[in-house]
Amino acid sequence: MKKTNLGLVEYAKKQLGKPYWYGTFGQKATKSLYLQKKKQYPSHYLASDFKKQYGKKVHDCIGLIKGYIWCENADDSSPKYATGCPDINEEMMFSLAKVKGAISSLPEMPGALVLKQGHIGVYIGNGEVIEARGHAFGVVKTCLANRGWTKWCLCPYIEYESGPKTNKKTVRVKTNGSNLNCRKKATVLSGIICSFKNGQQLDLIEKTNKNWWKVKANGAVGYCASRWLKEIL
Repeated sequence: MKKTNLGLVEYAKKQLGKPYWYGTFGQKATKSLYLQKKKQYPSHYLASDFKKQYGKKVHDCIGLIKGYIWCENADDSSPKYATGCPDINEEMMFSLAKVKGAISSLPEMPGALVLKQGHIGVYIGNGEVIEARGHAFGVVKTCLANRGWTKWCLCPYIEYESGPKTNKKTVRVKTNGSNLNCRKKATVLSGIICSFKNGQQLDLIEKTNKNWWKVKANGAVGYCASRWLKEIL
């Protein structure tokens, strides 16, 4: 079965809400797996809720990627260990990747991997990431701009196909010289993610309403007041 970036995204979406177990990669949670991993990584198995998670498919952060490569399908709980991809951590994945860069250069490519020290996630497009965040969180969807990612790469063990076709549009910040705030939500009361300089070009994701447009630049995705943006034809 061919492994692709779009397949990775779909696999990650099917794991949303499932538990995080350190050192796992798509196995079914059982008592024997718990005892094995607790012995192997005692400091990561101190919580009291592991027994309640028996029977569910579990991953850690890099295990979410390896689980997709090693499992036949999203419902398979018997991954074929080290088939198609060696047992590597996130830094080794980045080191082996041929296509990579700083997070500011992240392409709009679903299935790209985003990293920071000791952690990795799957970019699913439109400024969103799916990550096995930790035992207290499980597998969750987060905003790219809010999680401190520092770099990205394309996984060297899957094929990258084109994502959904979009008519990409670009806008330019046109203020009186001051910076333009980019906010988490389409309201002036929402928190500021970052600021864009006058004259800076941004990718236009959508015209949310007449007052706010959703934009992306430098790895940040958020909302800017439309009156300070001008479409580039």
